[in-house]
Amino acid sequence: MRISETIHALMVIQQKFGDLEIVGGYLNDDSGLRSVSVVNNNGMEIYPHDPNGVGQSDIEGVFLE
Repeated sequence: MRISETIHALMVIQQKFGDLEIVGGYLNDDSGLRSVSVVNNNGMEIYPHDPNGVGQSDIEGVFLE
C-alpha cells in the first residue's frame, strides 16, 4: 500500500468515526502494509468490511495490517 493510499484510508476513517487510536497491527519483512481497518473491542473488523455482521458498535480503534 502506498503512503497516499494509507493517508486516504485514514482520512476516510477519521471523517466517519472521528479521531480514533491506532490500537494495533503488524508488518512483515516480506510484505508491506495491505489494509487499514477499524476494529471493535473484540478485535473484529467492522470497517471497511463487516465480515462477521457485528455492526459498528464498541469501536476500539484502527488496526494496520
